Amino acid sequence: MSVKRHHNFKKALLILAAASLAFAGPKLKSGDPSVIKGEKAFNVEMVWDNNFDYDGDPFNEYYEKETAKMKKKNETEDLEKFENEWKEWKAESYPDGFSQGFNSFLEEKMGITASREKTDAKYTFVIETKELNPGGMSTAEVNVTVSIVETENRSNVIAVIEGIEAGGRLPGPEKVRVQDAYRMAGTVFARSYLYKKVLK
Repeated sequence: MSVKRHHNFKKALLILAAASLAFAGPKLKSGDPSVIKGEKAFNVEMVWDNNFDYDGDPFNEYYEKETAKMKKKNETEDLEKFENEWKEWKAESYPDGFSQGFNSFLEEKMGITASREKTDAKYTFVIETKELNPGGMSTAEVNVTVSIVETENRSNVIAVIEGIEAGGRLPGPEKVRVQDAYRMAGTVFARSYLYKKVLK
């Protein structure tokens, strides 16, 4: 093999290795999720650590900067809107987006659904955001971890699945972009992990 061809071969291997790391997909961090087989409904809950990565910075820093700017300019209405929107998005819009993506795959495939309203389900998917890129001119991206816990005994963690990464497809306002990224994350979790590695 010539030096040039050898160099190109090594370059190709490096590209393939990088691609495999970038698209490693969800993986089991701990526990045994096989116990959920047979369940047809799951509760959904999002928990938020304000130090998660928001577009490259800890979210609490971003949030404090934005609210401080509005307070300094005495933009009371904008501040109230900003705070209320974030509360609504994290409590309703984003978990609903995740559920929509999950249900779009597994409800049709196996009659399995997930929703934040299924509080009587035996198990709950607790979703924790690790990274959120809200996009802007581009679409949004998220990286989440899902803990499967007993609904009536949250300290009983059945399994933890990490590395659930997804990019949205919709442009538009931030709520729309990010909700769509969570929708795709729900699909990735349902299709690439639960269906392929647990439920089939």
